[in-house]
Amino acid sequence: MRQRSREGRTVEQIGRLKMELEWLKKKVDQSPELLRPLIEAGRADLSVRRQCALLGLSRSSLYYQGVPASVETCG
Repeated sequence: MRQRSREGRTVEQIGRLKMELEWLKKKVDQSPELLRPLIEAGRADLSVRRQCALLGLSRSSLYYQGVPASVETCG
């Protein structure tokens, strides 16, 4: 009986966290320029891969560095 109660609370907490994460993703500006600084590369408990997934940021956009346009392309 006690195990079921604990499992029920755990399932409820997981559901609440998923809902909060989805809400947060809708509220946060999704531009990579604003999301990149939120990544903490040195964390042992939360990998860069997981942080990117939580923020909805692709890892390739994390490492992307744009190349300035040349004079020929600008006109």
